[in-house]
Amino acid sequence: MSLSTIYGINGVGKDSVANEVRLRNPSLSITSESKILMYLLGISPEYTASYSASREQYKTLEDTPQETIREVEATSFKEFIGNVATEARSTLVLSHLVFALHLDKETSYLTDRDAPEWYLDSGDAFMQLVAPSQEVLRRRIGDESSRERTTAGILEIETHQKLCDEKWQSLTSYVGTSAICSIVNNVDLMAASKEVEGIIYG
Repeated sequence: MSLSTIYGINGVGKDSVANEVRLRNPSLSITSESKILMYLLGISPEYTASYSASREQYKTLEDTPQETIREVEATSFKEFIGNVATEARSTLVLSHLVFALHLDKETSYLTDRDAPEWYLDSGDAFMQLVAPSQEVLRRRIGDESSRERTTAGILEIETHQKLCDEKWQSLTSYVGTSAICSIVNNVDLMAASKEVEGIIYG
């Protein structure tokens, strides 16, 4: 059993990499921090990554006061992760080092919202998925027809990634050698998914 987390900005390919890993490991459970929070807040009926949440559901989550989010993280979310960490099968959580809120066509970054120490203590592996800014933008544009997300631009992508890199330094400093920490370059899907698979299953 293991609890692993992939962090990465929108469009970097978290879902694609996770799904490719599960093709070779059908017992792998995949979810995301956002899906879990929506489930615990009663916004959505499921928490699996395969559940397709609507833009309205995501907006409801974004509109939820951060005080409420922190309260849920400290209670029911903590209990949820504790249960997941003791399950017999491996679980992969998709998340963001820095959440970006796209409200009123303006982007704001939750730089003051860190992964709780208890979460970092629960994990066996933490990965930051990265890709060139131009590639992220290309993927976002390609997703426009099937997913409701902002494409923004290169500057926004680079700004978001820089903020994530700063959080990653903080995360790895805290975790130290108690868990695997690795940056995975997602330029080639197969190569990235095999690297992630190796980290999870060692």
